[in-house]
Amino acid sequence: MAHRRPTTDLFSASISTSTPTSTPPPETIWYLAYGSNMSPKVLTESRKIHPLETKRVRVPGYWLSMDLGGIPFSEPCFASILKMDRSRMRERDYAEEVHRRCRVGQVFVWNDDDELEADGDREDGGKRREEESYPPMLHGVVYRITMEDWDLIVHSEGGWGHDVPIGYDTTHIPCMVYDTHEQISARVLLARPKSLHPNGQPSLRYKNLLTAGAQYHNLDPAYQASLARIVPYSCTSPKAQQARKVFRVFNLPLEWTFKMIIRLNIARESKKDGEEEEGQRQPPYWMAWLFDKTFRFSRLMHDWVLVPVVGCSGRCLEEGEIVVERRRIEEELMLKEKKRVGDVGGGAVVVGSGGEATEE
Repeated sequence: MAHRRPTTDLFSASISTSTPTSTPPPETIWYLAYGSNMSPKVLTESRKIHPLETKRVRVPGYWLSMDLGGIPFSEPCFASILKMDRSRMRERDYAEEVHRRCRVGQVFVWNDDDELEADGDREDGGKRREEESYPPMLHGVVYRITMEDWDLIVHSEGGWGHDVPIGYDTTHIPCMVYDTHEQISARVLLARPKSLHPNGQPSLRYKNLLTAGAQYHNLDPAYQASLARIVPYSCTSPKAQQARKVFRVFNLPLEWTFKMIIRLNIARESKKDGEEEEGQRQPPYWMAWLFDKTFRFSRLMHDWVLVPVVGCSGRCLEEGEIVVERRRIEEELMLKEKKRVGDVGGGAVVVGSGGEATEE
């Protein structure tokens, strides 16, 4: 009797010889950082985010603004971005508006020359000159990060990703990579309209995060010089310190709310694995709603009660203080330039009457 040849079960064979399915790589996006998140101290050390890739970029058509309202006397404002309106570049009123949102404390000089070209409109990023009426084009870094890290960034900013009037919105803008001119569409945070508050100066702490981040990533030297010229707010005068004490009375609801939110969120994050990680990271809507209301009450009390009565703002320095601080900044920049030229040339450095450093 002939033996039957065993048949092969193709389905079984395919199963037995197949390799285990590998986990698909996580979805990633490009995120544009222009403020404190340029600093590894904030992004990596504080927020525990480790980018998969980093590129330096310039962002044609946008400026860095300092008009996201913060807490008077301590953190008066934070960074956002402002889109250029090219149709209004020749208008003095528009230039003054941009100045109030981007360069409070710096000298405003209107240049209505027919050949005026704003720094932000030049491919090389522009060089800061006092006679020019607009800030330099926005520079920053784009990080390739996971969607999980992107959600963490959104949830850690004002509004915590909820639809409340304060905080940041998200959008996409095109960025141009240094050297290669590769164009990348990156996600970015920009201040919501009701969060905007012009005529503010950032704290020295916040300014230092921006300048340190720009230096760490070796951004364009002209842009770094522009960041260095930001005039920070400091509550040092007796009048300002007295006003701050009065303001703390109005600000108690905000401080109480903020501390309560922090405590509740820490408690939520310490729960066991019964809750989704996403829910642990993002505070609930009612927390964001409550913070929004107390924050706006605090701002109202400062602008309409404290400033008219006390005559001192917790958002910007008085004119005399601004002049002194601006002079100090320019002297520091001059000394750094002298040292740089001396280190490069190894020769004697002479400072001219206009403040420029030259080598003999």
